[in-house]
Amino acid sequence: MLETIRHYGRDLLAGSGLRHDRSRAHRDHSLRLAVDACETWCGPGQAENLARLHTERDNLAAALDWSLSEPGESRSALVLATALRHHWTAGEQLAPGRRRLDQALRAAPDPTPERGHALWVAAWIALPQGDGGTAAGRLRECAAIAERHDDDRLRGYVQLLSGTTALFAGDADRATRHFAAAVDRMRVREEITGEPVGALNNITRDIASLPVRVS
Repeated sequence: MLETIRHYGRDLLAGSGLRHDRSRAHRDHSLRLAVDACETWCGPGQAENLARLHTERDNLAAALDWSLSEPGESRSALVLATALRHHWTAGEQLAPGRRRLDQALRAAPDPTPERGHALWVAAWIALPQGDGGTAAGRLRECAAIAERHDDDRLRGYVQLLSGTTALFAGDADRATRHFAAAVDRMRVREEITGEPVGALNNITRDIASLPVRVS
């Protein structure tokens, strides 16, 4: 859409008195798109999901902006930023993803389960950026929220990302213990997104058994 037409349309919408309702409907549509792509990630449509998120990136950004600026919508911003985790990671959008998650976390400071999930995703993004300190801090807060709500799903992701943190630090023994605990929790909950950790756990165990210690 040409920018002049976009601005004209916005002016018409503002004058109609329907801007808030239409903006909410747009956000809800974007949120459904992101959640659907996330929930179906482990399947044959992965490439299509990633391509669609890339195509819709401007709409997704607009939905995030609205949720962050609209009173009472900050928890929706957390859910949307979290649901876009594969767009941030597999879509090579680490820096924008980190910025968006930081914005959402600042806007919604209450220790809710939604914040907990945003925290482990933020840790996941910080690790490949070489920021293990921030990742560890995010995971500590996530662990506290998991205990506060007795949330085993959050505990599983804390274990998973703690294993990744240990692996990045060269501590294969500690990584193996965390991955094993994560796999056990996720299998009980039938959390299929954690299943690839099983293979990584085996690889890490093999590394730990080598005579030369990883450093």
